[in-house]
Amino acid sequence: MGAAGGKCCADDVTAAQQDIMQAVPAQAPMAEELVKSSPVVKTSPVVAQSPAESKKREVEGVSAGVGGYGKEFTVQVTKTQDRSRLGIDVDLTDGIALYIEKINDGIISDWNKANPSKEIRPGDRVLSVNGSKGPASEMTELCKTQTTLELKVVRD
Repeated sequence: MGAAGGKCCADDVTAAQQDIMQAVPAQAPMAEELVKSSPVVKTSPVVAQSPAESKKREVEGVSAGVGGYGKEFTVQVTKTQDRSRLGIDVDLTDGIALYIEKINDGIISDWNKANPSKEIRPGDRVLSVNGSKGPASEMTELCKTQTTLELKVVRD
């Protein structure tokens, strides 16, 4: 191995083939990014109503829905021998409420004509029937079997 053993083979590489190590110039520190947070929107707390205030809203027919969401109202209808069909198509998919899909001819369409401020519309949900809050199948059965119905309805 002699004299060649003391030399590195990299010495025989041409300048074009050599790895070039360039000094990386020192960079100025990166500018600090400003992150602005959105202002916090404060909502008013839910305030309990006195029984008189609650009754007044109930008489007016409209109250704030559960947790302040939606518009909640009560509908009272009575079936007769001549008019025993409610005339609503409902979806029971969620198992909790009766989701109104369509209003057909029947007691509910009669109610809507007589009470335009509290009309039942497609998209409304019946939360309870005669005080029963479900399941949806039980409320449907009450609608079929009871003559007088009190429906608690919410509109989002």
